[in-house]
Amino acid sequence: MNPSAELQIVGIDCAAQERNVGVAVGAGGSESGGAGCTVLEAATRLHDPVEWILERVDWDRPVILALDAPLGWPVEMARRLKRHAPGEALDVEANHLFRRRTDHEVRARTGKVPLDVGAARIARAAHGALGVLARLRRRSGRQLPLLWEPPGSGASGVIEVYPAATLRQWQWPDRGYKGKNPSDCDTRRVIVDRLGEVVELSETAVENALEQADTLDAVLCVLAAVDFLGGRCPPAPDDAEVREQEGWMWVRS
Repeated sequence: MNPSAELQIVGIDCAAQERNVGVAVGAGGSESGGAGCTVLEAATRLHDPVEWILERVDWDRPVILALDAPLGWPVEMARRLKRHAPGEALDVEANHLFRRRTDHEVRARTGKVPLDVGAARIARAAHGALGVLARLRRRSGRQLPLLWEPPGSGASGVIEVYPAATLRQWQWPDRGYKGKNPSDCDTRRVIVDRLGEVVELSETAVENALEQADTLDAVLCVLAAVDFLGGRCPPAPDDAEVREQEGWMWVRS
C-alpha cells in the first residue's frame, strides 16, 4: 500500500459462493473527496478473500469498505414475519415486504431494480457479506461502523453500494458485461477504459477486471466509494428504523 495515501478504499463484490467474491484495494486522499484514487490490486477466485484484504490493508490508517450486497433487511419483513403464523396470509404488498426504502429510492432515481433482499441468491450473498464484515472486524480489531455521511479525517467505516446503478449514473454500459462471450468481453473493455479516465488503475487491476466481471464489479465498488466520499450521493433519510434495520445504498446523483 502506498504510504503517502491517507485513505484506503476496499471494494468487495459479494457472492453466495466465496470463490466468486471479487475484491479491489485502492488508495486516495480523503480531503479531496476520494479524488486521485488509484486501484492498486483487484482479484477474484481467491482461496480466502478476507485474508487477501487483511494482508493488503494497513489497519492503523483510515479505510472505507464498499460492499455490493444488502447489509440490512426490510423493516416490514422483520415486523411481519416476527408474528406470522404458518398458513396465514401476509397482509402487506410483496414489494414492501422484500424491498427496503433504499431499493425503492434507487429504482425511482436510476431505473435499475436492485434484487429483492428476500430472493435466494441475494439473501445468500447478503449473509456472506455480513460474515466477511464480521471476520474483518474481528481480525482487524476495528469497529468499522456503517457510515451515514462522508467521514471526517481519520475515520473508517462501511458503505453499501450497487455497481450496476453506479454504471447507469456514470452513463456507461450497465448490462451485457458479465459473460465470457466476445460481446461481453468488449463491453468490459469499454467500461474499464472509461474507469481509467476517472481513477488510476494498475496494470494488474486492468487485466483482472477484463478477465472477470466479479473483479470489475469490485473495482466499481471502489468508484462508488469515491462518489460517496466526494458528496455526490443523495443523503440517507433521517429515519431511525431505516438506519437501524435496513441500511442504505450509496449511488451517485
